[in-house]
Amino acid sequence: MFTLDGTMERFEVFPLHRHKHLIKQCCAVINSEWPRSEMARLHSLESSCDTLPISLILVKKEEDNFQTVLGHSKVTPIPSIPDGGFIETVVIVNLYRGQGLGKYLMYKTEEYIKTLGLKFAYLSTIDKQEFYSKLGYIQCHPVSIYGGYPFEVKSGLKQGDALSPALFNLALEKIIGDTNDDRRKEISNEQVMLAYADDIVLMGETKEEIINSTYKLINAKNNKLNLFEDGVLKPYTNHVWTTICEQLGNKCIPKTLYISVFQDRHDYQSKLKKSLNIFSTNNDSFDNSSGKSSDNNSEDETNSEKDDEENKKKKFNLSIPYEKYLKFEPITIPYKRKDRFRVYNVLKQNTWTDIINDALLEKYNLPCNFIYKRSVVSSDKTRSKYFIKFYATCKDKGCKLFGSADKQPQPGQPLLLNILANDTRSQELQHVTKRPLKGTKRETVGKQLSTHLACNWRRNNTSSMKFGQISPPNLYNNKILWKTKQ
Repeated sequence: MFTLDGTMERFEVFPLHRHKHLIKQCCAVINSEWPRSEMARLHSLESSCDTLPISLILVKKEEDNFQTVLGHSKVTPIPSIPDGGFIETVVIVNLYRGQGLGKYLMYKTEEYIKTLGLKFAYLSTIDKQEFYSKLGYIQCHPVSIYGGYPFEVKSGLKQGDALSPALFNLALEKIIGDTNDDRRKEISNEQVMLAYADDIVLMGETKEEIINSTYKLINAKNNKLNLFEDGVLKPYTNHVWTTICEQLGNKCIPKTLYISVFQDRHDYQSKLKKSLNIFSTNNDSFDNSSGKSSDNNSEDETNSEKDDEENKKKKFNLSIPYEKYLKFEPITIPYKRKDRFRVYNVLKQNTWTDIINDALLEKYNLPCNFIYKRSVVSSDKTRSKYFIKFYATCKDKGCKLFGSADKQPQPGQPLLLNILANDTRSQELQHVTKRPLKGTKRETVGKQLSTHLACNWRRNNTSSMKFGQISPPNLYNNKILWKTKQ
């Protein structure tokens, strides 16, 4: 909980409508962050009252009783949640940020919410998740603040998804083509179909012609768009991906679109298979990616060729202590490209791979030098059955690894991982390479070597090994350790 110290005695938070002479100062503060018409802003601020909505202002007390507005927050009602309030338009003057005033304003806002008898506080943010999480806020399902009750969409693609209209137009194009052999002919005495998007007009001389055209249209819809061949997604070299990209305005290349569907991002492939009644018996937990390996969350090129050994996977259960999980727990990364802004949840780069890999090798003594290619974090259980999933490839034999965690661990509880990989414990002599030493682990090892010799570090890390056991891929040689020490 935020505590008021001596430095905050010069500041005060109170309702704006009780000090209307400060309304123009408040308007200037908000418009400095989110520019808007002064008249529109004043109209919104004048709606503040003792109940809801209410605008609270953070004021600095100057000499001669002069007051300067430094911050603002607004609380509005939520029709679908009577005992909840929605906090919005939280802003602190830029020159006074980083001094704890934001926490102080939020603390006072929450205090006022309690005086109204409300039990819950909600807010929405794009790039301040870390700030609000430190104040105790957690992610929740979307809340409607304009009336009505929220509901989940469990089928189809999300509204506004760029792939949705492209797939629709592509499917309808084929249906119309199968129904009407010659759509270019002029309107004459013959039956004609006119179509634009989802608007279709059937024309004919007689009632029977219209009925026949209708039956053709109904039967043609059963000819599904052929994105799959024998239940397997067609390769990105197939013309169908070029056609879809053209429908998308060539905003991406066919290979990029293919990878998105192949890796089942946003459940594209799952929903397509479901709509086409395609049931796959293959384990789609493994991606077939190739190319230059890296231990970050980058998107790697995907190869559709499968390993012969992928049918021999074994399940390994792993438990990561909560204190270690906190070192690589998901963080939110903002991404901006031109006028588009999105945020992604990712595991801490150059940290999660070593923690998980070291725990796996320590428990099961696998000789594989796994190079982790990418990880996916999903906080929405309606879109993915995994909280975390990641992929890796053995540098020596090319064996694939797939790991997943079904749910996010509760505070103090370990992260439970399920890992599918080949059991290569009888093939130690075929594995000769070592894992790269970098990131957080390199810093940790470097600090250890500042007070120890490289040979002593190796001795301490081999104390639990049995006589004659081949050294694991995370036991580095003296040359690597000397460079790390430098």
